[in-house]
Amino acid sequence: MLCNMIVQVVIDHMLEMVGLQSVFSKVYTNPSSFDESGCLHLFPYHRQDWCSMSSVNLCKGHVLDEHCRTSHITYDVIAYVGDGRNDFCPTLRLRETDVVFPRRKFVLEKYIAKDRDKVAARVVPWDTGFDIINALKDVL
Repeated sequence: MLCNMIVQVVIDHMLEMVGLQSVFSKVYTNPSSFDESGCLHLFPYHRQDWCSMSSVNLCKGHVLDEHCRTSHITYDVIAYVGDGRNDFCPTLRLRETDVVFPRRKFVLEKYIAKDRDKVAARVVPWDTGFDIINALKDVL
């Protein structure tokens, strides 16, 4: 399971390399750090037992709800991009005014197709980042 975890140090490094760290106010992911000998240690974001759609270390739907609840911003539109099974939980929490971008031919797209009546958000499958950008121009 650890090989599937995108960890904080990787995300921080990628954002720094492309000069985008100031664009994000918060990144929700599994914490990680290097110890004095250079070993990378991974930690769970939280331990959860309330969501069968998510892994025990991170329920993205719960994180989305908490972010919206504690944010000082009222969101007119939430755009959610995902590709995996663990992205279905937050997809189910999106509203009619929101949009979900499932990666084409990946698991999230299949879950949405199977339970389309449970998804309130607009669904826009994507292959490249340009697909997302172009769709966001229409939405925003």
